[in-house]
Amino acid sequence: MATDDDRRPGDEATPPVKAARRRRPRPGTPLASRPITLPGQKAVPKRRRYRPSAWMIALVAVVSLLAAGYLLLMRHVDPATARREILRELQAQRLEHGESVQRTAFIFQRSPWDYFRSSHGVLAATDRRLIALTIAPTDRFAREVERPVVQRREFPKDTSLHVDLGRTLFGLARGLTLRAPGIRATYAVPEDGRGQLTALLANVKQRQDSIHAAAEEAARQRAQLAAYMRQPIWYRVRRGDAVASIAQRFNTTPEYLREINRLENDRIRVGDSLMIKPPTP
Repeated sequence: MATDDDRRPGDEATPPVKAARRRRPRPGTPLASRPITLPGQKAVPKRRRYRPSAWMIALVAVVSLLAAGYLLLMRHVDPATARREILRELQAQRLEHGESVQRTAFIFQRSPWDYFRSSHGVLAATDRRLIALTIAPTDRFAREVERPVVQRREFPKDTSLHVDLGRTLFGLARGLTLRAPGIRATYAVPEDGRGQLTALLANVKQRQDSIHAAAEEAARQRAQLAAYMRQPIWYRVRRGDAVASIAQRFNTTPEYLREINRLENDRIRVGDSLMIKPPTP
């Protein structure tokens, strides 16, 4: 039997082989959920539990906050009631003497800093202007019943008004933007108000086209008048006329008539043509 003293020089001690330790399953783990590894088979890696990322948690929190705000802070106004109230007030005291409403369209509006408030109203086109009337919703948490407040904005119905159609409310609804010198407003249009809005905008365009046509006609008449004023003015001498009487009739002097007509004296004959005003360039 060999001992430690019988080892040759250069031989190294071989460490004892340890038996493979088997990992014991955790107490309480059912047998069906324990991984079973057969001889010659690779061990199946254990699946990791899904953990949501930070941005997923933030997205869920934002959506939950918006939903809670809509349910708790939303201030409702019945659109039909608001429209009837505004139309009645518009006909009663919101128009000037002799002014009439030609077209109306339903609108609603929400402010970016108070998005959960929805103001419903009417955009009215009269024969003189555009009037936007909206009713702001009351606070549902108020102790006393608030009276609806009608908000009013006016726009000129002329060529200074610009209408931009597009999407509003962060792209969630169709609407329009009204722009005029010193005033700008954006309104959304409900589904049942698109046809009315089309008719209203056609009425506005008709008014603007008539203004353009009237301006062009006035410019044409001014040009004709300027051309006529540049032409010479002639007068045919009648019986009993004299240079002095003709000059007095046209508010000028006899010297001026003799100068532009190259007359040596005041002798004129019936049927002669006297120039009253020479042509101007």
